[in-house]
Amino acid sequence: MNIIYGIPKPKTLEEAWKIIVALVQHNNELTQRNNELVQRINELEAKLNKNSRNSNKPPSSDGLGKPPRTQSLREPSFRPPGGQHGHPGKHLALVSNPNKIVRHQPHPASFAWPIPRQNLGGVAQR
Repeated sequence: MNIIYGIPKPKTLEEAWKIIVALVQHNNELTQRNNELVQRINELEAKLNKNSRNSNKPPSSDGLGKPPRTQSLREPSFRPPGGQHGHPGKHLALVSNPNKIVRHQPHPASFAWPIPRQNLGGVAQR
């Protein structure tokens, strides 16, 4: 067999040294290219792992694969939410005849256009 792994079998020692030098040079080129590709992969993975929470990217650049929101660390309680049963609540109730009515209107000088001085429909009931 005169061919080993695609390389012709050398007939002299000088041919063997030439093949060895060529193989070492080729190996060095492949190692350098491999290192460049590993560095490129690391850069791309670092870029891919960035989002709006861990970099200065805007939230709109997160796309559809947004990270999940942080869940509450509070332990759930066996008690139902709200006040105790039977306890009367307190609030400021609406009254039909108030003591004082205060109308809040914007100052006319705060607008850049004239506002018509007409009744625009009355007071809305809450």
